[in-house]
Amino acid sequence: MLFALAHVAIASVAPSQTLSVTALDGSVTVNINTTTGVLSSIAIGQNTIELMGDGMATLEGTITLELSVTSSSSNVVVKRLVCIRGGDVPCSTSQALLTSTYVPRATSVGWVLNASSPVIKNYPVPLWSRALVTNVTVRNAADKKFWAPWERNDDRDALSPSDGGWSWWNGEYLLGAEVAKMNHDLIIHEQATILAPLDDIGFSVIPNPANPFAHPTWLNTTSAQRGGGAGCATPTSCAAGPGGFAISRHNLRFGDGAVPHVFDSDIVAHHACWREALGWSTRAHAAHWEPVSKRMRAIEGLGSYSSYLGDLTDTDGGGVASTTSTNLSALGYTLNWDLSGRFFPYAGQFLPPLKDAKGVWLNDAEGTQTRANVSYASIDAYYSRIQKEGFHTLSYWNVFEYGENVCTNQSWNHYTLPACKPPAPGFIPSSSEAWANSTNYMRSNFPDSLVTSYDTGGHSGYPNGNRRALPTWQGGVVVDPVDPKLQAHWIAQLNRKYDVLPHFEGLVVDRSDWNSLYNFDYDDGHSFIQGKKAHLAQYSYVQSLEAMRDVMAKRQSETLVKETVMLQNALGFAQLSLYKSFDGTFSEGHIVNAAGILGARSSSILWTANGECCKTDAIADVFFQRRLYMDVYVSSYRFCFLSFFLFIKLEQTRSDRGASFPVLKVPDGALSGCGSLRAAVERDQRVLQNVRRSLHRFTRRKVALEAARSERHCRVFSVLDARGQCL
Repeated sequence: MLFALAHVAIASVAPSQTLSVTALDGSVTVNINTTTGVLSSIAIGQNTIELMGDGMATLEGTITLELSVTSSSSNVVVKRLVCIRGGDVPCSTSQALLTSTYVPRATSVGWVLNASSPVIKNYPVPLWSRALVTNVTVRNAADKKFWAPWERNDDRDALSPSDGGWSWWNGEYLLGAEVAKMNHDLIIHEQATILAPLDDIGFSVIPNPANPFAHPTWLNTTSAQRGGGAGCATPTSCAAGPGGFAISRHNLRFGDGAVPHVFDSDIVAHHACWREALGWSTRAHAAHWEPVSKRMRAIEGLGSYSSYLGDLTDTDGGGVASTTSTNLSALGYTLNWDLSGRFFPYAGQFLPPLKDAKGVWLNDAEGTQTRANVSYASIDAYYSRIQKEGFHTLSYWNVFEYGENVCTNQSWNHYTLPACKPPAPGFIPSSSEAWANSTNYMRSNFPDSLVTSYDTGGHSGYPNGNRRALPTWQGGVVVDPVDPKLQAHWIAQLNRKYDVLPHFEGLVVDRSDWNSLYNFDYDDGHSFIQGKKAHLAQYSYVQSLEAMRDVMAKRQSETLVKETVMLQNALGFAQLSLYKSFDGTFSEGHIVNAAGILGARSSSILWTANGECCKTDAIADVFFQRRLYMDVYVSSYRFCFLSFFLFIKLEQTRSDRGASFPVLKVPDGALSGCGSLRAAVERDQRVLQNVRRSLHRFTRRKVALEAARSERHCRVFSVLDARGQCL
């Protein structure tokens, strides 16, 4: 049985005629072929970028059964009924209705895709899934360039668009999930930008970060020239041929009871400059780009992830006795992230519910950390002293991991955890109170949060689960805040921080990597994987953070600092759609480019891993310049002042090296991607002079994205001279 497109009139137009939708400001016109229902061209001013005949939304591996194209005074609507072609699912039970609505908006043309499952009366349809794919292909890619908000993990210049021709049409970019160790690159958002430098025009497809979640989501580029030949010597030396991109969203559910999947995007025109497109995104989706707390600007800077509780005016413990708080301030140091376990008894019990507010507990013996008595008063006293010295500290947080040595001999959530063993000789419990036993406390308060049936979504190092738990640090387990009782546990702890820590300044939320997880014990209404309904952790992650942010908004005025902040460790999942509740990132790993782009309107702090810097002056030069280039603050891991002495070393050793910028040795103009720079960066002495100014000043440079088109050069992630002018 086939579903018919009821009450839809096929437009009475001649073959190959086009219908057009124009932005209200006239900046861009999208032309749709009425015979095929595909995008045929993008008109920008007096110029047009011709597209191939695949500019549409479809489901992978399906055929079109029926098509209609209609228009009103403002909109064009394309309806495409599809079903699976061949395979083990018959066409009669694998139909989907894909409705693309093109609508004029203030400065763009909106492209709203509704992928729904037709309801056939008295004919139940099993659930099924295929990738939802949005294709756009330009007819001639030889003179075009491409840019996306990518990591480019081979250390290429992430702020320069790729070369023209075949060389840029061979990428596979996975949204957010750096944790999935596959042969791919990373994007923080599925924005795709095509530039035509010869005509000084370009267009971007910019999805709304508030769209439903789908994992994995890929942005892939392809062309007829893929995989052969050498790079083009000039933009016009490549053979003419098509090239395009496809946004592919996986594990969406179709069939009886499946909710419609609605994805909203904008087609935006601009000059041949990706900065204008990114600037448009930051304005249109400011809630995801801008920090929630204005105070973050005042406390951002060089950071540390440390358990060090000493006076910041004493020696550093590393042989340098002259590091005073004044010197640290001059270097730009501002912020510590409490080392995991420094104050809490175990993961998930970040501030325990003491019966007596004057009580004490033993902290977590994580790693080599020394165990010590902790109390509400001792934590707040440390926070108070740090603030008096002119610095700040943020508390550790995690919504996906819980407990230590979680164990039981009884079935729990259809699974028997490892048997409990007698305590090791000399083991001292955190406390004699009930919460100190993480297994019992979890079982009594939020047992259904334990994840035991799952698909890891490609998470590296973890097999898919068939009723087994996912282990984490020190015998802890992965939990899912989709369980309302677990979410209540997080909210109660956050409220407790406001109750007993007057100097509390905010949180850093760890382990974003678990956002790849599908939980088969819950249902988000959208997901279908391994032939089963599932809950994608991204939904409960965002919901939990929003609930926490609500608490912060209501209670932050009770603290002495009056406004509290929340940062994300983006290692594992650097993704704009997860970012709405955050004020910036404080991340592990080497994701310099992703952290920098994600922080285009907020703050980015990145760890310095052991051995990463700085064995030689040349390595140090590249290390620091790369972070300067991407506007990413440096942080040290564990050894509190490592980064700061590296900065001192850099200042002492680079003065005789001239204006050499190894990491920025790119062709003139490539740094901005918007035409020629006033001078090549690697030859410009003003850059070096700027770098030599105090480190806390150069790392604070946040360049406005709202520059007018006539002043579009270097307005994002660029270096300024002493007068604040673009170089």
